[in-house]
Amino acid sequence: MKEPKKKSEMMSIQIEKYTIYGTSSLGAYIHTDEKVTLIPTDTPEKIDEAIKRVLKTKALRCSIARSSLLGIFIVSNSYGALIPSIVTDEELKYLQETFNELGYRLTVFNSKKTAIGNMILVNDRGAIISPLFSKKERVQIADTLNVEVVSMELANSPLVGAIAIATNRGALVHPLASDDELEILESVLHVKADVGTINRGSPYIKLGIIANSRGAIVGDETTGPELMRIHQVLFS
Repeated sequence: MKEPKKKSEMMSIQIEKYTIYGTSSLGAYIHTDEKVTLIPTDTPEKIDEAIKRVLKTKALRCSIARSSLLGIFIVSNSYGALIPSIVTDEELKYLQETFNELGYRLTVFNSKKTAIGNMILVNDRGAIISPLFSKKERVQIADTLNVEVVSMELANSPLVGAIAIATNRGALVHPLASDDELEILESVLHVKADVGTINRGSPYIKLGIIANSRGAIVGDETTGPELMRIHQVLFS
């Protein structure tokens, strides 16, 4: 992981640029919310300082199914967390202890779907979920995250968690999302929603950013105009 190359301090919000495992897709490997940031076990320790400085959360090392793809496998807000059924017993015990200390409800998601981070867009006020989930799965998601859940596609994609990111201050969405979709997001998530990209034009926004209401760490390829857009939508 590289040292940060650029930081925005506008309105006291920090946005820093990093790589992980030689890629700018750090959102695939790191998961954050308002209270905790989960990072792969072999991540260099210097990321801990950036997480505390920018996101202002704890940094905890863990894995899911012995994989470092935490951003793809974990979904959480300030009320609860969902993890896929492929989690090992040892990993589950550790995560239960971690989330219990934070006052979260932890649910092992009873589904064949495992990449749930790519399928759920959530903050502390609402959730947009993939229409690929069954009614029973939708209930489990709503009960765990304790928010209103709306099932829909975004920009003609069921991967609503991969092509957007939401915090308690804003939602940045795939550039092909329609005005009607943005209005629904604003109604459900109760934040401003608008379109943008990450990492030199990638529409897979979640894969290139980790963010909460206090700051963001973005992929190293993210351009200056993209940084401005991220700040405008997520933190203004």
